[in-house]
Formats: sequence, structure tokens, C-alpha cells
Amino acid sequence: MNELDAFCASLREKKFKSLQKIIDIHYNELQAAKELYGWKSVTEYINDKTHSSMQVSFIKNMFYRTEKKLGLIKSDKSRKTVHKENFNQGVKKPSTTTIEKSDNNNIDFSNFTNLNPLSMKLISDHNLTLDDLNEIGIKGISDKMTVYNKINRFCENKVSQAKREKYQDIMKKD
Repeated sequence: MNELDAFCASLREKKFKSLQKIIDIHYNELQAAKELYGWKSVTEYINDKTHSSMQVSFIKNMFYRTEKKLGLIKSDKSRKTVHKENFNQGVKKPSTTTIEKSDNNNIDFSNFTNLNPLSMKLISDHNLTLDDLNEIGIKGISDKMTVYNKINRFCENKVSQAKREKYQDIMKKD
């Protein structure tokens, strides 16, 4: 198993910080040895040469991680799905909260994929524009509750600022 000599030497000398890095570097040699001798023989050889006690499953896992990282295998796992018949397809469940549709139909929200119905209601109620949403800074946030909280805070500040402006002349008299 001359293919694994460089791999074993790197492992013994601890040239790299982790075993995963060593497998990444010596992937081709490990691939050739695996095809020629099989995982069990490869693992026994590595354990003999490096005086370690690695298991076959451990090395296989590290090897497949490298393959996935290199893009040689896709991580698309096929899952078995169970299809249940829905006998009440025509009947819709009532929503727990009634949320009106947004009045801002003229705004293109395609850049904001993280807006939930509550956020849309806030936007509608306070007549926020696309510039307002950009000012809030919610474009890169994926958590919908964080987006809602930011919009809510912005709307509260907008309402309090409007009240200050409305009662500004009364406050000056004091």
C-alpha cells in the first residue's frame, strides 16, 4: 500500500492541525487505496503505520466530507415522504389572527423575501415605502421575528416623532 505512505507520514508528523485537513490533501491517494484494497484494509494499514486506533466508519466519514467539500458528490439526500390524503381540501382552516392585505400593492417587495404577514400589516398601517424599509436595514436578515421587531420599532419611532411635531408648539409655550 505505497499509496498511503505520504498520508501516514503526514499523520505521524502532525504536519497539519486536523485529520480532516490531511485527508483533504491526500484525497487522491486515499481514493486509489480504497478502490484497490477496501476500507477495512486501508484502515488497518493506517493504524499499523501510525500506531493509532481509528475505526473504518471514522475514516469513511472524513473521506466523504472531503468528497462533499470538493463537490464530487451532492448533499441532496433523498427522503421518503409520506403523502396523506386530505379529505377536507375544500375547507380552509380559519386563521388565528385576521391580517388585512397590504395597501402598498404598488411597492415591489421582491427584494424582501423575509417579510411575514405581521410585517406586511405594519407596512400597510404606517404607509411605509421601499426607502423606509431600506433605511430600517432588514434586507439581509433571515429571521422573520427580528424583521418584525425592527419594523415595529421603526413604526413606533415614526409615531412618536409625528406626535412630537404635532405638539411641538404646545411644548414651546411651557
